[in-house]
Amino acid sequence: MDKRDTISAFVHYFALGLIIPFVNWGITPWLTGIVIALLTSIPIIVFSLILGARIGIAGAKFISDVERITQLFYDTIQNINIRDYSQEEVDDWSSWRADIDKWLEKMQEQYFVVAEIHNKIVGFASLAQDGYLDLMYVDKDSQRQGVASALLAEIEKKAIKQNNDLIYSDVSITAK
Repeated sequence: MDKRDTISAFVHYFALGLIIPFVNWGITPWLTGIVIALLTSIPIIVFSLILGARIGIAGAKFISDVERITQLFYDTIQNINIRDYSQEEVDDWSSWRADIDKWLEKMQEQYFVVAEIHNKIVGFASLAQDGYLDLMYVDKDSQRQGVASALLAEIEKKAIKQNNDLIYSDVSITAK
């Protein structure tokens, strides 16, 4: 059985105080995308798309974005995920920040989107070619402000363009 025939995960939207599970209701993907985009539109968030060297981001700026993304990754795990995991688990998890080569490789292989408010990266997410939502992190000071919903709406648009009718993920206890 193809994974697209099975619901592998639920991706939740938090919009206007509603929790809307994204499942295959038999609605065409483009219609679902339009409805969810309308529910989750947040005008204060500006998106920058990072696709590695494929869109010609200057080397210095690209390195700068990697550093800001990995710092957000580290800070979020250390300050938010500590609520659900031991210090040892959090330290091990956040140590991945130091492997810049692995981050650069991931950024070249996957679709990355970042959310910025006032030129500060407040969240990022990545989508693999097969519809796997690999990463989604929101700045510790920007939690519960619609950043994750806005990122997910952007990821959904890309999934539709990739002809993926299912987005699936392995999520932490904190994200559930």
